Amino acid sequence: MAYWAQNTGIPINFGITVILGIIIGIAISIQTLYTFMVENMKQFGTFKAIGISNGELAMMIFLQSSFVAVIGYGIGVGLMAIMGLNVPRNGELAFYTP
Repeated sequence: MAYWAQNTGIPINFGITVILGIIIGIAISIQTLYTFMVENMKQFGTFKAIGISNGELAMMIFLQSSFVAVIGYGIGVGLMAIMGLNVPRNGELAFYTP
């Protein structure tokens, strides 16, 4: 590993890939949340008309986005675990995720 880290570009390429994945994931999440907000403006206006405060609306949106994030994370980790158990041919795990 020390040889690969010092003499190849693998760590840099992997790091760039991870950073780009994080940036793209954040951008898609922001775009999805923005679309949700625009589509539900009428409902938010109704909530404001019946007396719900801005803090309560913000908490509702935060709760919904957190719920979607937890579900997405669970699906991703579950699929990764299933793939890791089914991919190897020699009986060992394909990867180690502590």
